[in-house]
Amino acid sequence: MSLALLRQRRDYTHSAVDDLESVFWVLLWLCTHYQEGGEKVTNERSLEKYKTWQHMDLIAFSDKLDIISNRNAFNLVLEDFDPYYFPLKNVVTELRGLFFPYGSTDTTLRPIEQELYDRVINCLRDASRRLT
Repeated sequence: MSLALLRQRRDYTHSAVDDLESVFWVLLWLCTHYQEGGEKVTNERSLEKYKTWQHMDLIAFSDKLDIISNRNAFNLVLEDFDPYYFPLKNVVTELRGLFFPYGSTDTTLRPIEQELYDRVINCLRDASRRLT
């Protein structure tokens, strides 16, 4: 779930950008929780570490905010990737830069919605070409 939705502001309206950002979070989840062939990771530390992400609350918001605003925290997530997904580290890093320019969660720094959408699609297409 996007950070904006987790903030739980009453006046916020769900947008397509929230759905695009969710792709980023789902990709992180898959890379840290699953192995080749779709088997769940057996590393209990890793599974426990991301347990808060399963909830729609301010704890999940705080955990995700730290990953975005703190490069060291983000790098720790990359280290938790299952080896099968190591080739996706660059893609995830690039997506993080698109959604959170300069490590900021200030949405005014993002490109406009259509431009962000185009950049995300291009990032994923380029990654697909590189990985195949």
